[in-house]
Amino acid sequence: GCATPGSVVARAQRRVFRESLMKDQRALVAYGSRLGSTAGVASRVAETLTAVGSRVDLLPIAETVDVGRYDRVILGSPIRYDRWLPEAVWFAEAHRAALSARPVHAFFTCLVLARRTPAAEEKSPAYAQRVAELLPDVTVQHVGRFAGALDSTREPWPERWLLRLVSAFTGVAEGDDRDASAVRAWALRLGEAVPGADGVSSGVTLPGERRAASFPSSA
Repeated sequence: GCATPGSVVARAQRRVFRESLMKDQRALVAYGSRLGSTAGVASRVAETLTAVGSRVDLLPIAETVDVGRYDRVILGSPIRYDRWLPEAVWFAEAHRAALSARPVHAFFTCLVLARRTPAAEEKSPAYAQRVAELLPDVTVQHVGRFAGALDSTREPWPERWLLRLVSAFTGVAEGDDRDASAVRAWALRLGEAVPGADGVSSGVTLPGERRAASFPSSA
């Protein structure tokens, strides 16, 4: 149905409130990325938070960092072979105490989410829950779930052939399925204090049909 004037105003008010919560906060966006696809998503998250007034540091997850300096932390990693990258898991474990004392959000990219299939619908919340469980002492307020990009020619030969087999098996074609508008919308929700069920954002699902071309082709 059509949105009523009251609902439009209410949504605008909620957005202003969320953005005011993030203004002047110091935020860390730490990401793991093998070939740059997830780095591109992390960069879009950082750009969005910067635009609403947060002071953002965008860093590879393997870099040494004092998490205690930040008001808010966003962690991101691709899903590879059904798991976050090892360095992302290490970061979560190494900084568990500091992460438990501040708002934490997480996101992942996954090739399976490029397809709207029953398998993708099933895997998406399962992956999100698995990410939240990596931080048992931390309330992960939102978990973003995004399609990724696949370019097997950028992989070393053993990985290249394996990815092509996975692509053939899952039916996920090579290409860039990242949705910049979905990433931006998720980042703008990070000021909400209340997570969805089990620490997984109830409002972030599979990306929409619009695929943004604004991610750099090298990401």
